[in-house]
Amino acid sequence: MNKHEFLQELSSVLYTNQDISDTTILANIPEWDSLGIMSTVTMYESFCNKSVSFEDLSSCNTIKDLMILAGVDE
Repeated sequence: MNKHEFLQELSSVLYTNQDISDTTILANIPEWDSLGIMSTVTMYESFCNKSVSFEDLSSCNTIKDLMILAGVDE
C-alpha cells in the first residue's frame, strides 16, 4: 500500500470528508474517536496485513505516525 492508497482508505474508514495528509493531527479529525480507532484496527488487518492494538493507534499523534506503523511507502 502506498501513501495515496493509505490516505484514501483511512478517509473511507473514518467516514470523513476532511482533507487529510500525512501531517494531519489525529486529534483535529472529529471522526478520530474510539469507533474510528477500532475501524482503523480493522483496516490495518484487512489492507495492511498488520495486527495493531487500540493502544498502538492511541499513541499515534499524526497520520504520518499511522503510516509508519503500517509500513506505508512514501
